Parts: sequence; structure tokens; C-alpha cells
Amino acid sequence: MGNFEFVFSLFGLLLGLALAEVLAGFGRAVETRGSVQVGWLTPLLGLFVALDLISFWGVAWTVRGTIPASYLSLFWGFVLTAIYYLVARLVFPRDPGKWPDFDRYYFAHKRLILSGVLLCNLLAIAGQWALGLPPFASPGDWFSVGLFFPPLALAIWVTKKRSNLALLVILLIYYLLLALLPHLISQ
Repeated sequence: MGNFEFVFSLFGLLLGLALAEVLAGFGRAVETRGSVQVGWLTPLLGLFVALDLISFWGVAWTVRGTIPASYLSLFWGFVLTAIYYLVARLVFPRDPGKWPDFDRYYFAHKRLILSGVLLCNLLAIAGQWALGLPPFASPGDWFSVGLFFPPLALAIWVTKKRSNLALLVILLIYYLLLALLPHLISQ
């Protein structure tokens, strides 16, 4: 077992559990859709958090050759994935009966959730720098940062429903572009 496999065995487990939390929330939303008003905000937030979690697998793969099998690596990764697990746990209400309107739940929890996503992404960038990897090595990296961080930061603070919907859609389009552009450019 190499360093990456050793270190990522812990992170992969926690990231997988975080994804399971988001998926369980989607399941609860589907189960209770007749008795609660699900709306769009919480499901879009859940999709965004799931896609951001998945992106961490890609980041981990990119840095796999430089991750040392050390306590510091394990601790850094634990902090990052623990925050992500807590964020994922909060996306959907655990007891939908206490939140008959998921949009109200969204506005009550979105700052904590989106701030946690922002923190995880900043910690990942700091981790790349600590490993001696420039996280913004290409103009495309800077373009990606410009498309991701401003709408995320705005979504933390805006209070209007339509603005939140628009920012979540922009963040989801970002991940769609992140997935499709490399394939479109290489053709």
C-alpha cells in the first residue's frame, strides 16, 4: 500500500459518508414531498454539495504522488473531511416534519453550510501549497477560481430567494463546465 492509498483510506471513507448524508437527505425529501414544501433551494444546495464533494476526489487524485503518510497529512485531511461531513449532514433537515417549508430551512442553515464549503475549498488550496504544488498553475485554474469563489461567497450573504436560486444554478453550471470542457476541448 502506497502513501496515497494509506492516507486516502481515511478520507475516502469520510467523503463517502458525507455523500451518503446528502443522498439520504434527498431520499427524505422525496419521501415527504406530499407533506412538506420541498422547493428548489435545498435540493439545489444538496446537488451543489454533492458535486463539490466529488470534486475533492479529483483533487486528491491530482496530488496523490505528493501526499506523505504522516500524522500531519492525516490530521489535515481529517479536519477537511470532518468539516465536509458536518456540512453534508446539515444540507437537509433530519426531521422534515419540523421544517414543513424546506426554503425556510435553507435560509436558516445556508450560511453555515456554504461557509463550510468555502472553508473546505480554501483548506484544500492551502494543502496543495503546503505540498509544494501551485494550485493556480495555469490561466485555466485562475479562470476556474474566478467562476467558483465569487458566486459561492455571494450565496453566503444574499438574502433574496431568487438571488440564491440564481447563484446555486451558477455554481451547478460551473461543475457542469468543469466536467464537460476538458472533453470538448480535447476533441
